Amino acid sequence: METGISYFGNRMPKHIENDLADIKKHNCTYVLHTCSEIDQAYYSGTMKEIVKISHARGLKVQMNSWAVGGVFGGEAYSLFVMQNCGELQELSNGKKVPAACLNSKKFRVFLKKFVENCASYGIDTFFWDEPHFYLPWHFGDAPGDYGCFCEKCRKLYREQYGKAMPKKQDSTIEEFREKCVVSLLNEINPVLKRGHVETAICVLPKLIEGENSGTGDWDKVASLKGIDLFTTDPYWTMHLKRPDFNVEEYIRRNSSNAIAVANKYGKKAGIWVQCYSIKKGEEYILETAVRTAFDCGARDIAAWGYGGTSYMSQLTCGRPEYCWDLLGELYKECHNKDK
Repeated sequence: METGISYFGNRMPKHIENDLADIKKHNCTYVLHTCSEIDQAYYSGTMKEIVKISHARGLKVQMNSWAVGGVFGGEAYSLFVMQNCGELQELSNGKKVPAACLNSKKFRVFLKKFVENCASYGIDTFFWDEPHFYLPWHFGDAPGDYGCFCEKCRKLYREQYGKAMPKKQDSTIEEFREKCVVSLLNEINPVLKRGHVETAICVLPKLIEGENSGTGDWDKVASLKGIDLFTTDPYWTMHLKRPDFNVEEYIRRNSSNAIAVANKYGKKAGIWVQCYSIKKGEEYILETAVRTAFDCGARDIAAWGYGGTSYMSQLTCGRPEYCWDLLGELYKECHNKDK
């Protein structure tokens, strides 16, 4: 049984030592240290030290691609996007958006170097964090507009489908975008294998069946030879106001589907639950999430983020310490059940 927690917002080793002891006390077996483009630009040596300290505390270490290029999950800004305006995604309405084109050769070279650097820090697992195309709904753009519609993508689409890329998103666009994500991962995963680093991926969950943001067909991702751990993260607070939303069904469906797909291809399976933005009085959903994931067969459960995310005002829980302690008890419960 593996239990993990994400850790970010602090790059001071002296203070991290204390937090790692607290993480271990809360029954975690591993920590995911976020790694942004800023971290590699200014904290590269520090990141290596943080990994070393984590191992010394008896914790396995994952590291992710935190908001790299604006095409992975995370609350960080991308230097690549700011410095390479000609490599950005373009929506079907012609608007350039702050996300790197997944088919950009320049971006792939940049990403390979980023991954190589992470592997050099001595991590156990590299974590592909929610690879996706630009999400118009997340940034207030019209939901009917999609990306990427840049010249490179239009040319590649024509080569594969023998026709012009349509202005309106259809099933061929969904398939094309999935191929682009798979192509990206296939090209870069060997870099990690050469560094003897395991590879994990977290795909965006599906609010409804058929939803697709670039990784809609989980089989295509889970079947990749370079992937060792397949996960999804059915976070719930953003959906609670929907009148038709059933939180337990949402978590159970995504957990069951992720585990089934992982098992199908002989991969390890994991589920991420949220320990952020949980309002006072709604902590019971955290219990539901962890127990549901465990009951579905998940033996790798992780949460975002450390301490109920108390240090990040935008995402903190209503009672962060209570949520963090509750998570620790739930992890203890999982370990006891798995004996």
